[in-house]
Amino acid sequence: MNVGSSHSSSYVLSGSWGANLNTPFVYINFRSAGPIPIFTFCSDSNTYLQCRVYTGVVNLLVAQLKSTSVSSYSINNLGSTLSYPPSQYSVSSNYDAQIYIGNTQWSYSSSIGRNINSLTPISSNTFKVYTNRYGSEKATY
Repeated sequence: MNVGSSHSSSYVLSGSWGANLNTPFVYINFRSAGPIPIFTFCSDSNTYLQCRVYTGVVNLLVAQLKSTSVSSYSINNLGSTLSYPPSQYSVSSNYDAQIYIGNTQWSYSSSIGRNINSLTPISSNTFKVYTNRYGSEKATY
């Protein structure tokens, strides 16, 4: 995927853990991995008691599952178009996503392994900067 591009196909992220939990919370920090989370990931009131999605400073989803005995989760975009981050972040370790599951405390954790190559710059979005020791008077600056 390219930075700033959109994804209109289905996107599903699911996971499971070893034992049933009573109305657990699902915490997913997408970091720079993309796509940017949206409310439809957890808007189904039959599945989730509550849902919060943050995209201002971090790309984060926190939701509470409704079931009193559950050992898995699944999020999807329900046909909504998703966006990928507008730029390629320079710290390559930030391209994974961190996932935590629990109710009174985080009982399970996992991650989605990705690297900086999972989100490439848009090829037409390149430019050159020529430096000049005594100023920046070059026409191509």
